[in-house]
Amino acid sequence: MNVGSVLSRNAVIFKNKPAIWFYNQSVTWDDLNRKSNQAAHAFKERGIKKGDVVALVTENCVEMVEIIFGLAKLGAISYPVNTRLSVETIQQLVDLSQAKLLVVQQSLLPLVPEFSQPNSSQCMVIGVSKTLANYDDAIEGRSTEDPEGIVNSEDIFILFGTGGTTGLPKLVALSHQASMVNAMNMICDYGFTCSDVGLQVLPLYHVVFNTLFLPYVFVGASVVMLDVFNPEAILQNVAERGVTIFSIVPPVLINRFESAATHYDLSSVRYFLTAAASFSPELKRKTQALFSNTRLGYSYGLSEMGGGNVTILDPNHQFTKDGSIGVVTKTLNWRVVQDNGDDVPKGTIGELVLNGPTMMTGYYRNETATKDTVRDGWCYTGDLVREDSDGYLYLVDRRKNMIKTGGENVYAKIVEDYLTNHPQVVEAAVLGLPDPQWGERVVAVVVARDGVQLNESEVVEFCKAGLARYEVPKRVVFVSELPRNSSGKVVKSMLRSIVMGET
Repeated sequence: MNVGSVLSRNAVIFKNKPAIWFYNQSVTWDDLNRKSNQAAHAFKERGIKKGDVVALVTENCVEMVEIIFGLAKLGAISYPVNTRLSVETIQQLVDLSQAKLLVVQQSLLPLVPEFSQPNSSQCMVIGVSKTLANYDDAIEGRSTEDPEGIVNSEDIFILFGTGGTTGLPKLVALSHQASMVNAMNMICDYGFTCSDVGLQVLPLYHVVFNTLFLPYVFVGASVVMLDVFNPEAILQNVAERGVTIFSIVPPVLINRFESAATHYDLSSVRYFLTAAASFSPELKRKTQALFSNTRLGYSYGLSEMGGGNVTILDPNHQFTKDGSIGVVTKTLNWRVVQDNGDDVPKGTIGELVLNGPTMMTGYYRNETATKDTVRDGWCYTGDLVREDSDGYLYLVDRRKNMIKTGGENVYAKIVEDYLTNHPQVVEAAVLGLPDPQWGERVVAVVVARDGVQLNESEVVEFCKAGLARYEVPKRVVFVSELPRNSSGKVVKSMLRSIVMGET
């Protein structure tokens, strides 16, 4: 079985049911399957074959979905490109992927100037172009039947870029099996059904495709897809389409919905799903107030393990296990290890390592990085965790974010989580900066609530009341917002530059 075959079966089982609503456009499962088959035949005629990479430079759109499934049916590999990256980085990553073809939304052509010269055979445009091949023209009149050929579960299905918070992103290669098992994990953990209506505003060029789009395809649910984060438009679609599963990342974005939420009936939402950052009790209560019938779901994951649902904190433990990332999904093996690879005692901080059917094939065309991450069959996540007496995991920090000050280990996330307990603090990030006496000093970067005047001494005194002496920030910097990548993760390298610039 492969990802493409799921769509073919949906066209039989759910033929005239809406698969995607994209603004005023409604696409049935039969429509989507037929267009995906036409895309597959069009790419085959252009010489795309099993194992070839096709890069997609698009925002969320129906054509993007058609193409990914069409390529899956051919056994070709999709590489959805992060459109928030710089022109230089995109070129480097497309070069790394050795893509045989780029499919680019007309408005995004400036992102790929080297590949989209007039009459280039390497570029196809979604939209209108007088000098390049047009996608609509390419698929016009092509067969709507499934293409011939065998695609195996271990074949590579898709490439996703890593977060790239510390340098050039790597390309994670995921097989059809890895993506399908990841989707099935999500279905089992949250009970997705064909009656659900999912919201897809998160960009599909992330591994969220596996976590919060492919599961809907598997069960034949309908998806409301948007390409812009507009709270008013999102809530309007939730109310009009009866969205049952609402997902945004990071959790703090829920604040953007407060002013508009009272104008819409949001009672259809049965699940609010989020990940990637701390989900404080205050935010949880606010979310439940906005969506009266919702249950909360929080997850932790990584592209190297197929998606954003490596662990799940189920709705029943959102408050009783506050701060936990939950338990590891049932299809994965996991351990918590020390530097030499030996298991640590329960309750001791160590690195989370994982293996199982969702694990990546490797970093595409980067054997050295693959060997650094996958050792003896285990994926080393780089994330430090501890396990409580009930078997729930708590993310302590990224290994690279640990601060060494005066011989003590300071875990930035512990300080960050404590800071967000301050009633006037919205978000916080903690860095270690060079210090001639202590090696590193703890620096907090704080986002205060609108209209609130906080000063450094207030924050420091608050920290002294609940943190170890060596964990208390030596300096506090106030900013209007934290810099994030398109995955919702704080980019600490950018933050470091901002702070150092103020020194």
